[in-house]
Amino acid sequence: MFTLSFSRITCIAAILCLFSGVAKAEISGLFKSEPNEEGKYITVMFNACNDGSGLFCGTIAGAFDENDEANEDYEHLGRQIVWKMQSKGSGVFEGGMIWAPDTDKSYNSQMKLAGDRLTVEGCFLFICRAQEWTRVQ
Repeated sequence: MFTLSFSRITCIAAILCLFSGVAKAEISGLFKSEPNEEGKYITVMFNACNDGSGLFCGTIAGAFDENDEANEDYEHLGRQIVWKMQSKGSGVFEGGMIWAPDTDKSYNSQMKLAGDRLTVEGCFLFICRAQEWTRVQ
């Protein structure tokens, strides 16, 4: 018969917490979007969503012009742009939504993280748009 002692249960719980922290850390941080036609871009801060769901969200942290100068008056600063992204492991995130500031529409989204590159995709039916964002910090 297999029995678990309190110390083994504590050890297993600590290992599970360690691995869950690693999963959260893989998408946490600040990412820079691709520039638009005018050379403007945004930065997005990713963290665990504030609702305790274990999912990931991204908020617009900054907006910059073609000269890398900050636009402190950008109307969408602090707005959530990505939400409900679920880690599937190996840098793959699915099941979430992304809001496109240029169209003011939300789309089903998926993301793939490879090193400091985050491929972000938003789709409506069979039409998809994708960008590669770069980790800033």
